[in-house]
Amino acid sequence: MMRSICTASSHIRPQLVLAPPDQNSGRISRSGCFPPLGLLGIATWLRERTGIAAEILDGEILDLQTLAARLRDGLVGISVSQLTYANSVALAQIAKGRGATVVFGGHHATAHAERILRTQPSVDAVVVGDGEEAFAGLATGAPYEKAPNLVYRDAEGIIRYTERRDVDLRAVPIPDRTLVPLEPYIANFCRQNPNKPFRRPFAVWTQKGCAWRARSGGCSFCARTDHGWRARDVATVWREIGMLCRTYGADYIWELSDDILSDTAWFNAFAESKPPEVNPAFMFYARPAHVTSQAAASMARLGAYEVFLGIEAGDDTILRMANRGITTATNLLAVKRLSEHGLKVFPSFVLGLEGESKVTLRRTEEHLLRILDMASVDTIAVCHFMPLPGAPAYDRLMRVPKVRAKYAHMDHVPLAALQEEWLRRFCHVTVEELTATRERMISYAPVASGMGVPAHATNIGPSMTLRTKVQPQYT
Repeated sequence: MMRSICTASSHIRPQLVLAPPDQNSGRISRSGCFPPLGLLGIATWLRERTGIAAEILDGEILDLQTLAARLRDGLVGISVSQLTYANSVALAQIAKGRGATVVFGGHHATAHAERILRTQPSVDAVVVGDGEEAFAGLATGAPYEKAPNLVYRDAEGIIRYTERRDVDLRAVPIPDRTLVPLEPYIANFCRQNPNKPFRRPFAVWTQKGCAWRARSGGCSFCARTDHGWRARDVATVWREIGMLCRTYGADYIWELSDDILSDTAWFNAFAESKPPEVNPAFMFYARPAHVTSQAAASMARLGAYEVFLGIEAGDDTILRMANRGITTATNLLAVKRLSEHGLKVFPSFVLGLEGESKVTLRRTEEHLLRILDMASVDTIAVCHFMPLPGAPAYDRLMRVPKVRAKYAHMDHVPLAALQEEWLRRFCHVTVEELTATRERMISYAPVASGMGVPAHATNIGPSMTLRTKVQPQYT
C-alpha cells in the first residue's frame, strides 16, 4: 500500500525547522551568525520547482517556546543533530499533536534513521542525505515510496527505504536569503566577533562531502554522511557571491565547505575565474596537507582574511590513530605558508582523541604555542572530542560489548555519556585534565571557541570569548 501525506492541509505552508541546542549541550561558535543554508536551499528548491513557499523557523534565532507556538499541521521538516535532538523530538511531538506530518533530516537522522522510526512515534519519516527532492516530493503529496532518500514506516509498521541518490549540485539554485530576516544574524556575528573588521558577513558553501573520507575512510571523529565529494559549478558560486556583495553589501564570506582545497582543479578554476569587481574578504577551511605555497598564494589573491586549519593534536601518534593523514610537521608547514602570504590562521584542536594522555596533551599545548609564535592568530578553537553517530570512532565505541548492550538500541545517547565511555576506554586522561588543558590553551589567543565539554565538567561554553594572553603554566 502506498503512503502519502494527507492532502487535507495542503493549503498550509510547509515548515522547515532547526531546533535550538538542548539544555547543557552547548552551541557551535558560529551559532546564530548565518542563516541555515541547508534549510534555505531546500526552501528555495521547493519554491522554484513546485511554487510552494515554505516557512523557515531557526532555533539559533528563535527560542524553543516561540518555535513551539508557531508549529502547525501540514508538513514539518526538522533538521536534527546530536546537540539539538531532545528539543527536536519535543517539537516533533507538538507538531504531531497538531496533526502535522513530521519528517526528520540531517546528519544525526541519516545515521540513526531506523532507530528514530522505531523509537519516536511522532516522526513519520526520515530523510537520509540530500533533502531537496525528498521534501519537494512530500510537499506535493507524493507517496512515500516515490520520494528519494526517504526511510519510513509502511502501513504495517515495517521500515522501508526508497532510492538513495545525490542531488545534482549543478541544479541546486542559489539560496534565497529573503526567506529569513538577515539583520539578527548580522548582529550576532558582529557581537560574537568584535575582533573582525567586518560588518556584513554572509556564508556560502561550494562543496559537499570530503575527498579524504572518500579515499581513506576519513578522520576518526568525522560524522559526515555525504557520499564522496561533489562541488557546485564555479560560475554559479561566483554569481552568488557577486549577488551578496551587490544586493546586501557583503564584505566577508565564510565558506563552509570541509576543505576549499579538496580538489586542486576545482580550486584553481575558482581562483582563476574571480570577477575583478567582486572583492569580499574570505574565511576558508583547509586541510593542512593541501596548503601548498601555490594554494596559499591563490587564497591570498582571492582576498582570504583567515584560514581555518584542523590541527587537532600536537602528537604524531595521536594524529595517525585518528587517521588524519597529516603530521605535526605538516601542520607547521601549512601555518608557515599561510603566514608568508599574510593570512591569519585559525587553528582548531580536538582533545581526547584515541590514545590521549598527559604527555600528548602537553605536546598539543606546546604545538599551539609554536603556531602562535609563527602566525597571526586571532581565534583558536579547542574542543573535547565528541564520538558522534556516523563517525568511525562512534562505530568503534559501539563495538565494545558493554557499550553496545547499553546504547546500541537508542536513537540518541547524551553527549556527556558518549564522551565518558570514550575517555574511559580509549584515553589515559580524565575529563578534568582535558578541561584544564583547554582552559590554558584558549587563554593564549584573544578569542577562543570550541565545544564538546560535558556540562558537569565545566561551565565553559563553546561560544566565542575574549581572552587575555597569559603565560603557560604546566603542572
